[in-house]
Amino acid sequence: MSKLLTVMPTRGILFTKAVEAWEREIADNGLTASVLRTDGVPLPDSRNLLVEAALELPDWRFLLFLDDDVVLPEGAVKAMTDTLTKGEGIDVAVIDYPHHSTPFSGERLGVATYEDWKPGDPVEGKRLAWAGLGCVMVKRRIFDRLEKPWFVNTAHRYARGTDGRLMMDGASRQAFGASSGEDVHFFFQCRKHGIKAAVIPGMVAGHCRIERFVYRLAGGKYSQSHGIEVNDRIDRPGV
Repeated sequence: MSKLLTVMPTRGILFTKAVEAWEREIADNGLTASVLRTDGVPLPDSRNLLVEAALELPDWRFLLFLDDDVVLPEGAVKAMTDTLTKGEGIDVAVIDYPHHSTPFSGERLGVATYEDWKPGDPVEGKRLAWAGLGCVMVKRRIFDRLEKPWFVNTAHRYARGTDGRLMMDGASRQAFGASSGEDVHFFFQCRKHGIKAAVIPGMVAGHCRIERFVYRLAGGKYSQSHGIEVNDRIDRPGV
């Protein structure tokens, strides 16, 4: 297996479960434990800084984006590298993870978003629109094709109409769900430059959720926490 480099933006909190899972995956695949981190640098600056530093290093082929609160499932690294080496021209391999729970039902939703999809529909065969960057592996060569800065917080919000179509800036009152940020920008730039991304089917990463927390968006840090729970299930058909 070609050498893998991990980049991890941290917010001053490092979850033991996330570190242990990463160490397990590195050991199981006979890899060198190579990781670059930032500490307390807000998104998206931290991701840009990490990629800049990574590209200064010559001896890696695959880059693993791993957030400090995401727990790799067993077999994740092999599944992602297999997808990048054996897949049909795939340059970006994604493992989805729970993002948040709906306030009334408590249903856990994933980050990965698909085109022309409605709740209750299977995601199999649907084209990926975007995903979270908390558990993504990419080929080094994509950064030769993407424009800098690679990660930008977009001013647009993308929502989905009741017919399943994605719309920029939630152009309809009959829309549900909305997303924006450097994750969305990155995947849209990949599409613009013909870089193919795919979600690993049947595999979900754990997400160390801090329940009842106060989140300070400007600094990108957790300012108060009361309880920690790892969510590792997405309540969605086809996942």
